Amino acid sequence: MRPSDIQFLEEYSSFHDRICILEERTSGKIFLSNECVRFWGFKGFDQGPDTFPAFLFHLHGKVRDYAGFTEKILLKHIQDSEYFDTLFTEGHILRFFWKTVSNQEDSAYRLYTFEILAKEGDCGNFSPESPVVESIFYKLPEPAFLFDPSTLRFLAVNDAAIHLYGFSKEEFSDMNLLEIRPEEDRTDMETVIQNFAKETGIRSRGIWRHWRKDKKILYVKITANRIPLGNSFAVLTILTNVSETIETSYTLKQIRAEKQSIIESMSDRYFSLSKDWRFISANRQSLSTLGKPKEQLIGRKIWDLYPESSVRIFRDKFESAVRTQKPTTFEYKIVETGNVMEFRVYPFEEGISVFFQDITEKEKEIPNRTFSKKSL
Repeated sequence: MRPSDIQFLEEYSSFHDRICILEERTSGKIFLSNECVRFWGFKGFDQGPDTFPAFLFHLHGKVRDYAGFTEKILLKHIQDSEYFDTLFTEGHILRFFWKTVSNQEDSAYRLYTFEILAKEGDCGNFSPESPVVESIFYKLPEPAFLFDPSTLRFLAVNDAAIHLYGFSKEEFSDMNLLEIRPEEDRTDMETVIQNFAKETGIRSRGIWRHWRKDKKILYVKITANRIPLGNSFAVLTILTNVSETIETSYTLKQIRAEKQSIIESMSDRYFSLSKDWRFISANRQSLSTLGKPKEQLIGRKIWDLYPESSVRIFRDKFESAVRTQKPTTFEYKIVETGNVMEFRVYPFEEGISVFFQDITEKEKEIPNRTFSKKSL
């Protein structure tokens, strides 16, 4: 690391006293704080990790759900300027986050920080109002709550959950888990949740329907862990709101279904191709002209299914539509039958849509027309 980088570290308040990593974004090189070296056990290493992915590799076996934790970072959020997550080690609950910082030369750096929320054994003797509970819940970036598995009553709820559900802390204190579920989902739910609560360890509980105070439906992905609470147990639950993803997926499915229904009902023949010229869809009316069942078309490249000589005019027209991003219309005469087909090609972000119809009878009314004569 350059002298200016070292000076930047020295000026950055309490860097070495916290579990921190500074990364130079241009080169990818990292510098570990003294506390980071101690906490993660790098002391005594001849050579520590020199990049952030290499650092994550060293966490294998030290972090619960290592694969899920690293996948979210490296595959989904590595380009985000800020990020928050919660992770568990054998002895701690940690809040992990990063942010972008700069030195005086305006070089871009990213500061990764691990903040200890609770240590193993802290949960043995506390009430829901204790500072330990607050340190866990109120700092978590995701909604979380503790509940009693025998009664399903809420013991503690963090600020993120209050914001998500719209109930006050006082309202939550008088409620149980069934009351944040739609009424039609409550049948036998008490037994199901109590059975879940008997299992130890951090477990994913899938995606569930909840509702807010205003009765708006939420879809939440639940991760739960049974933890000691005084002389008994409680269940720590962390929730990820996936409503937008679920609703988007459902909407897209509806749109696709409606679009397919419209396409199938059209008198026009229709098919669509992806950017790499693979069939995405084709309606029933088009199959007789294409000469193949849908199962032999979808996913296959159009140029691999038909001889080059028979599709050259189509290739030229389709590629022109993609290149110019403008619709195009052309006519085509099938040599074997004498039928005249009109093709309308519409480019879109992922490929092209092609509509075509037999206009033979219409063209007979217009003498001395010239057509492309090809064999499909």
